[in-house]
Amino acid sequence: MNVFGSYSPQSPLIILDMANNHGGDVKHGHAIIEAVSQVAQESPFAIAVKFQFRNLDTYVHSSYLGRMDLKYVRRFQETRLTWDEFQELLEHVRSAGLLAACTPFDEDSVPLVRDFGFDFLKIASASAADWNLLEAAAATGLPMVVSTGGLETPTLDRVVRYLNRYAPTFALMHCVSLYPTPTKFLNLQRIGELRRRYPRTPVGYSTHESPDNDAAAGLAIAQGARILERHFGVPQDESPLNGYSSNPSQLRAWIRHLANAAIMLGNQGTFAESLPEERSSLEQLERGLYAKREIPPNQVISSEDLRLAFPRVSGQLSAKDFSLENRMVSRAAIKGGEPISSSQVAIEISRKPVLEARDAVVDLIKRSGIEIPLQSELEVSHHYGIERFDDVGMCMITTVNRAYCKKLLFLLAGQRHPEQYHKIKDETFQLLFGDCTLILDGIPQRLEVGQVVTIEPNVRHAFSSDDGCVLEEISSTHHSGDSYYVDESINQNKQRKSFVGLFIE
Repeated sequence: MNVFGSYSPQSPLIILDMANNHGGDVKHGHAIIEAVSQVAQESPFAIAVKFQFRNLDTYVHSSYLGRMDLKYVRRFQETRLTWDEFQELLEHVRSAGLLAACTPFDEDSVPLVRDFGFDFLKIASASAADWNLLEAAAATGLPMVVSTGGLETPTLDRVVRYLNRYAPTFALMHCVSLYPTPTKFLNLQRIGELRRRYPRTPVGYSTHESPDNDAAAGLAIAQGARILERHFGVPQDESPLNGYSSNPSQLRAWIRHLANAAIMLGNQGTFAESLPEERSSLEQLERGLYAKREIPPNQVISSEDLRLAFPRVSGQLSAKDFSLENRMVSRAAIKGGEPISSSQVAIEISRKPVLEARDAVVDLIKRSGIEIPLQSELEVSHHYGIERFDDVGMCMITTVNRAYCKKLLFLLAGQRHPEQYHKIKDETFQLLFGDCTLILDGIPQRLEVGQVVTIEPNVRHAFSSDDGCVLEEISSTHHSGDSYYVDESINQNKQRKSFVGLFIE
């Protein structure tokens, strides 16, 4: 399970890094955790406290140990804690009901992150292409959050490919490694770019802007960030906070602004749905369908038969119910001048949903970058009727069907294909783009892009996609009567396929 996939822009995970490594002071570390605990009681979001682990005796080269003239060597040594002291602070985090995370900076620290029982680990931007550290971190089996500050795209692609293969679950963090980050360099649109480039990977934002900047985090979740990291501390006279760490009052204000931004975003993925209050308000302003003249029974109703006028009375069809894409037929005689209700007419299903399915597949093909045969015919499968296509269905292009068969299968976001099996043919699937969960004889497996799976005859199989996918199918000859659905009602549905031309500009 991708634990980071359970968070969303409406309910992000907040990671609070203990500023200046809590000054190497256990008492001060407890004060920071207690302050986080109080803020968490007011926060609508899950909060994790993050530590940093360095095994200094091996992390710093022996010839540089004790070099207090070097900024970071001095900072690391001045903020050193024993492992027992870290354990004490971690127990405080647990007792406060908070999540716990840790950034290891060397391979010797990685097993300690696992053995201490942290919920997940963080890889800092400076370590994101440190292959030895990545290998050790992935081997723990812990969920990973990886910051991407300063990484060039080819290197980041390599990191993502490696993590897709070896890490059980991970998320990427947009990060600008300037401390603090000037507003003009925040580059928040990169969050959306990361989501488009790696559509199966949750993306977050590691903040380094001024702690008084309450707008950036809201913009980040509007771009789709599911995780937000912020540095946090409690000021001390002898150790003031740095320019990118929030104090308790700044953190409270930041979370309030973030909560308001989440409310304004609304429910993710429900753009097509309107509020009941909104529908009721609009219905009062819609025009209704009136018969302009008497309409005899069993007549196709044309625009010449209708008058669209205000107001629309209860039960009356509205202007949006009549479309040139629909075919409306009178069930019985309708008197001239009277409002037309749904019980008086039959509205036949149009091809509009099929054309919308085609347009959605065209968008998926463009996103995937794959090439398709010229002037292809798209087969639209709507197993339970076109009205349920968005939930259950699939689109397909048959490239060749001779002694061997090749098809391209398209699942749209949130769509699933019901369980079926074949008695004659065997088939091999390869995931070309996107995400796909394949279920073989009731056992699910998450496919990786490029993964190949062979399905033998009589093996029940179903598949689904969260964000949309393209599968290539290579099989023996496909026979039209060789697809058997486990749900017998689908086998009885002889109208479950529509065909439409597909042209990619």
